[in-house]
Amino acid sequence: MYEKESLIWSALLMFVMGLGSRRQFDHEAEADECGTLLANLNRLAGTQAEDIPHNQTAARYLCALPPEELELIPTRMVQRLVRMRALEFARLFGLYLIAIDATGTGSSGKPCCNNCLRQEQDGKTIYYHMVLEAKLVTPGGLAFSVASEFIENADPKDTRQDCERKAVVRLMKKLKERLPRLPVCLLLDALHANQTVFDLCKEYKWEWIATFKEGGLPTAWDEFCRLKALSPENFLENRVDGRCQRLSWVADLEHAGHRFWGFDCLTYNQDCEVQYFAWCSSMRADKKTVAVLANKGGRTRWTIENQGFNNQKNHGYDLEHVYSKDENGRKNYYLLLQIAHILMQLLVKGLLAPAFKSVIRTFKNLFRRVSRHLLSYLIPADAVAPDMAAAIQIRLDSS
Repeated sequence: MYEKESLIWSALLMFVMGLGSRRQFDHEAEADECGTLLANLNRLAGTQAEDIPHNQTAARYLCALPPEELELIPTRMVQRLVRMRALEFARLFGLYLIAIDATGTGSSGKPCCNNCLRQEQDGKTIYYHMVLEAKLVTPGGLAFSVASEFIENADPKDTRQDCERKAVVRLMKKLKERLPRLPVCLLLDALHANQTVFDLCKEYKWEWIATFKEGGLPTAWDEFCRLKALSPENFLENRVDGRCQRLSWVADLEHAGHRFWGFDCLTYNQDCEVQYFAWCSSMRADKKTVAVLANKGGRTRWTIENQGFNNQKNHGYDLEHVYSKDENGRKNYYLLLQIAHILMQLLVKGLLAPAFKSVIRTFKNLFRRVSRHLLSYLIPADAVAPDMAAAIQIRLDSS
């Protein structure tokens, strides 16, 4: 018999230690001859378990646990950071940047549950799962999950598959319910630059910046190109991180009754490497704001892909690993991974910031050190005392 805190923390430690599989956590537990890992687990969970739960025991509990119980924890972690003003440096004109994007969490040739998405490839049916994420991102490379919306065929009566366009509406409503007073600027992919999303942003009083290209809003894009050619004076030359930039902007574009600004950025360096990006936004773009909107706003959306999904897939978290074939279990392991990702980012950009770049250097090394310390050193009791934790102030490296 185990308390639920012990079961959840044992599953969470699997991600914090970067073990990559449930079985590997059992191997670490078996190697805990001195009982240090067990003692640390009890201190973190506030329990008095006599041994470390087997991965199957934790998995059975997570399969029975409604995901809604864990889903609010990442949101509350970010709310705590906002209240202690640890993320003030990341605000764009007073707004917190929340990027929205989808990622796959695994695929196979056989269905693992009744909610699998399906796709035909070379005459074969591929079954897969996706999730639409909302992450609070910063120009310095932080990506904290604030809400997750699983894309799945949950309604057997629905003849059409679930998709990002449907999920984004559910995700935005979830965000508004959880963060009703947070000043928000959404960073959107071109797929989500549509009337439905614009309507919701207006209703929720949110600003937005979206990737702008010909296929997304073709009429507005054509107008942007035409007006830009007619307004050669609307440009600004800028320099960022050794790169030269030429920024242009156009006002009063329109789509489905919504008026907005379009702006683009042509960057090049001394090696003649050229890149072009364009965005549209509800926020005013002019000579005073366009450089900030482009560099601290539009380009920051990539953080959800790079420091978000890419790190979770390729740098120790093993996002696409099948931690459970059960519907609830799969979702709960995903949510625990998001919690662990927040914790590790706080280490890298907080307490360990001076040492990470020069000594630790990689997440693989960080996971190795965390595992070694949890197996060898007892966490001080005052470090996990609730009254002490309430007084903790987190200061993040904004570089």
